[in-house]
Amino acid sequence: MNRAADRRRRGRTPLPVAAGIAGWAIPLGLLCAPPAAAQVEVTIDPARTSVAVGEPLRVDVHVISEAGSPEAIGTLPANGFAVLGTSQSQAMEFSFGMGRNVQRVRVTQSYTLQPQAPGTFTLGPVQVRLGGRTYSSDTVRVLVRPGSGGTAAPVQPVPGWSALAPTPPPPPAEGTTGEEVPLSACRRPDGSALPATGADGPATCTVVRPGLFLQLDVTDLQVYLGEPLRMQIRAFVERSEVGFSVGALFSQLIRQEPSLEGFLRTNLERRQLDLDTRSIQGRTYLWTTLRDKLLYPTREGRLTIGAAEAELSVPDLFRPRSLRRRTAALPITVLPLPAEGRPAGFSPNNVAASLAVEARASPTAVRVGESFEVTLMLRGEGNLAGFRIDPPDLRGATVLKASDRVVEPTADDLLARRTVTFLVTPSQPGEIDLADFGLSYFDYEARQYRTARAGTLRVAVTPGEAPAAATAAGGEDPGTAAAPTTSPTASIRPRDDLARPPAPWHASLLFWALLLAPPVSLAGAHAWSAAARALRRRRGQVRPADVFRRSLKTLRRVARGRSGDDPAAQLAAVETALLDYLEARAGEPLRGYATADLRRRLVAAGFAEPLVDRLVAQLDSCAFGRFAPSASRERGASETARAAETVLRELERAPATPPGGKTP
Repeated sequence: MNRAADRRRRGRTPLPVAAGIAGWAIPLGLLCAPPAAAQVEVTIDPARTSVAVGEPLRVDVHVISEAGSPEAIGTLPANGFAVLGTSQSQAMEFSFGMGRNVQRVRVTQSYTLQPQAPGTFTLGPVQVRLGGRTYSSDTVRVLVRPGSGGTAAPVQPVPGWSALAPTPPPPPAEGTTGEEVPLSACRRPDGSALPATGADGPATCTVVRPGLFLQLDVTDLQVYLGEPLRMQIRAFVERSEVGFSVGALFSQLIRQEPSLEGFLRTNLERRQLDLDTRSIQGRTYLWTTLRDKLLYPTREGRLTIGAAEAELSVPDLFRPRSLRRRTAALPITVLPLPAEGRPAGFSPNNVAASLAVEARASPTAVRVGESFEVTLMLRGEGNLAGFRIDPPDLRGATVLKASDRVVEPTADDLLARRTVTFLVTPSQPGEIDLADFGLSYFDYEARQYRTARAGTLRVAVTPGEAPAAATAAGGEDPGTAAAPTTSPTASIRPRDDLARPPAPWHASLLFWALLLAPPVSLAGAHAWSAAARALRRRRGQVRPADVFRRSLKTLRRVARGRSGDDPAAQLAAVETALLDYLEARAGEPLRGYATADLRRRLVAAGFAEPLVDRLVAQLDSCAFGRFAPSASRERGASETARAAETVLRELERAPATPPGGKTP
């Protein structure tokens, strides 16, 4: 028998016709869906609509667009509020469905505001320039309540960060031990003791204990306001207490996070735990760094890094026991920024070290009314995301902050990066000196105030074309005509990379042909298969392939013990499955023959003699097993079914020629 006939004989199990119809109907519904136009949405989202005087308020301006990134985002009108800082983030969103492939850009401009006086104030609207058009947001009203007298000075927050609220430590559970590292156990990294008062510099707090212990490391015990300090919590677990799932054990070890009230933070934890081995006091420990953060103090005085707690469940022969360990509650002294040499209007958020500022302008030659970009690139140690970078006042030009992007430090690179782009629109010809672009900051390493400027950077501005209204007016001197009024956003030239997106994919005929071909073909194949089966049933024809699948299903059910019948009925079902397939292959009834006669007829039908011998042995095993003791039948039914399945598969693969010389 050739391969084509063999495949037709075996066949394949078709999927439900409904699946093919559904696969065809869904793309048809998508075909009828009309494409939607691109949208731009600008909203203002304050964290609260009621605050007290001096209380920080975060306000987010969201720009959601299907036409690319905005070219410029105007400043937030906030009368009655002081702007403490700004930051910007951008995300891409993709959605598929209803015949559309939509790509959205979400840009969030965050402002940290501080109300100056009680009353009701209006925030907004914010104007956004995109694709040659200007979009405006709605306004939001905020109620400012009078502040309580005698309270501490308000915290100067940094946008994009939030302080953790302190959590009171829970009491030790019954049957557990809670051990906290005392403050006296804190040492210098070289092992020397800390002074009783006025401690400065790095510190390590740990007490080695069997089973589990924690180690707290900080880079400095005395810092300036806004100066970063690094905090690390390491866990040491004795090797004998570690099971098979080491990663899960360490990831679930911290039961209570340290309280960081008064600190803002940057997480430096790696996504993958790096485990190491260390031998301490005759014991072998596995250790890793569980928490790694940069902390930025937000107020002066004494702050405390709260105790963290870890818990390890240890299996025991009689009852499991639990090991609890706590780190030390470490005090940090925060010094105020010095008043000597402080620039006017200085923001306490501008604290850094090793700060490098680069600036560039593009293009360096424009006409009146045309805009150019000035980009400031900052790199250094500190919370650059909270730096207040205001646009300077340039004579004869309007300055607008266009974008602000921050790259946070990591465990491998502790330098933060921030890129701020300004759009400058000149209103008169001449040369613009950009040396005023920059900022003032406090260098905590040098302990003095410094100013970083753009350096020598100039842009040439040539006269623009005279407006049509001025040239058409008669009797007027063109030289005395009033200069055209320009808007900071009206003169922005569109960029090629921010143009509107091309036509969607579903507008192409090839796209729909490729999309509809698979479900239509699948539905046609299922319909043809169902019609062929119905025709065979109407004619009374039986295909060996259909009988093979039915018999194979019966043998598998018996082999797995899922038939639910007694062992004798199971053996009878195995015998029936084999005889049904033999009759379908031979094309004649074979029940009622003796073993010798059945063997001769099968050999005469063209089956190989070794295969016939195994088949006859299986039929005899089913007949004898029905009369065997019940215990033997229960053990032999599943084994007989598995052996019969092997024989059935060999019969299905073996070619045979029934009486008459035609292949079934």
